[in-house]
Amino acid sequence: MRIEPSGQACGATVTGIDLAAPLSAATVADLRAEWLRHHVLVFPEQNLTDDHLEAFTLAFGGFGEDPFIAPIPGRQHIIAVARAADETAPIFAENFHSDWSFQARPPAGT
Repeated sequence: MRIEPSGQACGATVTGIDLAAPLSAATVADLRAEWLRHHVLVFPEQNLTDDHLEAFTLAFGGFGEDPFIAPIPGRQHIIAVARAADETAPIFAENFHSDWSFQARPPAGT
């Protein structure tokens, strides 16, 4: 696994790991440490099914429940965040926000 800091105030790119494969406890601990260090992790070129995405999420804690956005059909914990190429409305969440921090038990991350 390789971690490349973005050079910005936060963020790092993680390569050399297949998130579709089961992750060892040591790998999860390493990723958690990097997440806490960099605040945002990017995992480029991953080929994840919905099942893989949910398994990866569960490695870091429980799912959040969004009271405002319905999940995609057939999934309880995955929402679609999409933008058409010709949309001109302001970018979703371009202003500072904190997902789900208002909940009594917010998830570890979003």
